[in-house]
Amino acid sequence: MGSRHGPESAATWEFLSYARSGIAAFPGSRDAYLPQIWVRDVASAIVAALTQPVPSGIYDIVDDEPLRRESYGFMCSYASSLM
Repeated sequence: MGSRHGPESAATWEFLSYARSGIAAFPGSRDAYLPQIWVRDVASAIVAALTQPVPSGIYDIVDDEPLRRESYGFMCSYASSLM
């Protein structure tokens, strides 16, 4: 499962705090992917897995579009500037 993000996520607030301080919270390549998923999508996926007839197996739950570290850092910086 990707990292959960959303208004209820402590990690989201931590990333925003780093961004306000001018700290890049993602060491490594700017082009690397950062798998994310919205907290409500996590809940929907779990409910669907428990209530729908789906084939058994392992499912990786992430957003449908890959997010690069650079983009997430930019979004956190922008969001923190609005606060």
